[in-house]
Amino acid sequence: MPVYAVQAGTVIYAGAAQGYGGPDPAGWLVIDSSDAEGGGCLEYGHIVRLPNIRVGVHVAAGQPIATINPDQRTNAGVSPHLHLSDMPGSYNPATKQDPMRRLAGAREPETST
Repeated sequence: MPVYAVQAGTVIYAGAAQGYGGPDPAGWLVIDSSDAEGGGCLEYGHIVRLPNIRVGVHVAAGQPIATINPDQRTNAGVSPHLHLSDMPGSYNPATKQDPMRRLAGAREPETST
């Protein structure tokens, strides 16, 4: 299943990560958004990143960035699912909050405006 960027931003972490799987391209992505793009950081775990999505790349809201990792061997031993974390400021796991508030009112990817 495809994974889309919740909002625009720049990839600051990508690849294998403890608890999220590996080796790269399996693992995680963290996208940091400017205030104009919605602010904060979003962390996507248990994914396989697309080849063009790497640290330093800027992504658009709704852009495909990864797929949900279907392979338990490279998915930290767990069944396929997406782990989405929302950090309201900079990357700081201690500030994680419910991502559903940020998703309220969002359109499905690849739908018309």
